[in-house]
Amino acid sequence: MKTAIAFVEVFFLIVHYQIILGNFSKRQYKEKTNEKFYGIMRSGSLPYSFYRWLNPPPVDDDGDGYDNTVDCNDQDASINPGVAEVCDGVDNNCDGQTDENFPLFTYYLDMDGDGFGGVNSLTSCDSLTPPGYSTNPQDCNDGDSLIHPLASEVCDSIDNNCNGIHNEGLPSITYFQDMDGDGYGSGNPHQGCAVPNGFVTNDNDCDDWDAAINPSAQEVCPIYDPSSPILDSDEDCDGLWNDDDPSVTGLIHYYVDEDCDGFSYADANMESSCFGSPCNLWNWPYSGYIWNGFGDCDDNNGEIYPSQIEWCDSLDNNCNGLIDENCFLDSAELDKPQFSINFYPNPFKDLLHIMIDFHLKLSKPLIIRCISITGQILEERYFMDTEKIYFSMGSNWNPGFYTMEVQYFGIEKRFKLIKI
Repeated sequence: MKTAIAFVEVFFLIVHYQIILGNFSKRQYKEKTNEKFYGIMRSGSLPYSFYRWLNPPPVDDDGDGYDNTVDCNDQDASINPGVAEVCDGVDNNCDGQTDENFPLFTYYLDMDGDGFGGVNSLTSCDSLTPPGYSTNPQDCNDGDSLIHPLASEVCDSIDNNCNGIHNEGLPSITYFQDMDGDGYGSGNPHQGCAVPNGFVTNDNDCDDWDAAINPSAQEVCPIYDPSSPILDSDEDCDGLWNDDDPSVTGLIHYYVDEDCDGFSYADANMESSCFGSPCNLWNWPYSGYIWNGFGDCDDNNGEIYPSQIEWCDSLDNNCNGLIDENCFLDSAELDKPQFSINFYPNPFKDLLHIMIDFHLKLSKPLIIRCISITGQILEERYFMDTEKIYFSMGSNWNPGFYTMEVQYFGIEKRFKLIKI
């Protein structure tokens, strides 16, 4: 008996499961089953929890008249197949589309907030521009609010107004490189809207490697250095050098010396030059003297001046008002000269050659001295009892004026020598 009841229960469960799978309701289930058979079932053998629906019936949770089989959002009564689509980014009418039949607008991200967008964009049916966006993508640098199509172009080699050109419309400036940094340039011109570092707007520098030479510099006389050649320049770049430039400083003042013997007339006019007297230029850079002496009694004869040695020539060589003073000549010696002397060449450059021819035997030494213009004895030689002598002097003398003094037995003769 128990076996039979267990079988019946198993059979009932199988049949009931199949009925439910066939989408029968609970009422239909009762109608189609044998009430008698159902009644014989042991109470509790089929728990109520068994009657669960595998395919529940449609429902309308939001009460908008559309059940959940057609309503795409049954939790919102404003969304169902019967409403009109609105621009809100939602499928309002449940047709599977969003914001259809509305015009679409493209907006561009404006990261720098200058009113112009870049390349990043979004599309929306909303005609109101979202915050942080722009209706145009015309910004060529969306990271700089000073760069956009309405910006003014400035001289910075950047396309400020996003027209694809930089520095357009700005005045063009011509400038030149300033190599020595003195504010004056030279060389080839350059064009631009601004002057870069190391450049200036003029090319007036006549020596762009020396900052001391430019149109604002002072023209000065060169400094004489006997050990080196004279290096000079047009310091103020006006095309005039030294004495020719009226603005020059460092002039040397001197008195006119017509015969260039270092002395002038007492009433001579004073002049000025960077190099002193023009006479001095002939010896430049050897002597370095500035001729400013007075008292020349014959300014047309370079052999006559106050410090000159008095020669036995019937002239006032030393301008002391006397002629041939201290000139001791023995008439007996003149009647029978004992020697003759020849100097050559004069002026000389390297060596002065001296030849002495003795006619008689000397009773006293013959003395020959070379004396500088300052009175210093440079060389002195003694000769006796010979017929002819030939020798040279002057190899170590500096260029200038010298006196050769020949002295014998109270007879003294002087000769003027010039080394060039």
